[in-house]
Amino acid sequence: EATDVALRKCGQAGARAMVFCPCCVGKLNRNRKNPYIWQSTGSNTPTVEYPQSSLFQQCFVEDRQKDWNALAKAADYGDAEQSRTCRNAARRCAKSLLETDRKLFLEEAYGYQTALTRMEPWEATPKNDILLAWKPSANSPQTTDTWINPNEACHKDIETTQAHLIDVSRSPSLSAPVEKRDAVDWTLEEQHAIHRQIETFFLGTATSGMTTSENSDEPVMIFPHGMGRRQRKLIHYVAAQLKLQHWSVSGNGSGEKTVAVGRKRRRLRPADKVMAQNSDQD
Repeated sequence: EATDVALRKCGQAGARAMVFCPCCVGKLNRNRKNPYIWQSTGSNTPTVEYPQSSLFQQCFVEDRQKDWNALAKAADYGDAEQSRTCRNAARRCAKSLLETDRKLFLEEAYGYQTALTRMEPWEATPKNDILLAWKPSANSPQTTDTWINPNEACHKDIETTQAHLIDVSRSPSLSAPVEKRDAVDWTLEEQHAIHRQIETFFLGTATSGMTTSENSDEPVMIFPHGMGRRQRKLIHYVAAQLKLQHWSVSGNGSGEKTVAVGRKRRRLRPADKVMAQNSDQD
């Protein structure tokens, strides 16, 4: 909350102008404890309610805290190397949305004119959003169009994110091909590879007599342990497209997570784990 406390201090003091480059935003997730609040107040009670602007409060209606926590979690990333690619486009948009909430709050609460831009080069830091605010005057610009040029890369991030979110909700059938484009966190080739593995497994169980009755267990595909978070996220994404159940699984004696995929979610059996081991050997 350091940025938001500072915003309020500047606004209350009537600062003529301010420039902020907010860093990590993961602590805005209310499910996470904030050591800075604890050190200053002796509790984890937040001092700022989110979202701050009236527009965002209207958008976060059904489960405001849950949705805000999800946005803050998505926005807290640290991969600067992929700054100008489709990778992490949705997470960059999430970060900009958080800063837009702050931008609108400054306009509503203190009457500032504002602008949200990014530092150049983007690769300097993944936290590259810059928030500008100034008190309107006869000499101040009425619009930022004359001195801040629209950024095509930012617009491309928004378009990529919109397409990604829309595609998730369409959920094609098991035999349908994946969308023919790179997604926001992985390449088309990676997406195709996972799609083929899942499709081969379930079509194989259907043709080999492993189809089951209503009262018996459905086959479950368990991916090998030791995969990174991004790979597991990709598996969840493809499984959702295929209208399959998918859930995280811990085990292998090390606490490492993996992903299970099935037509129905059920308790795992020792035989299921053997399938995962055989998959590793292949």
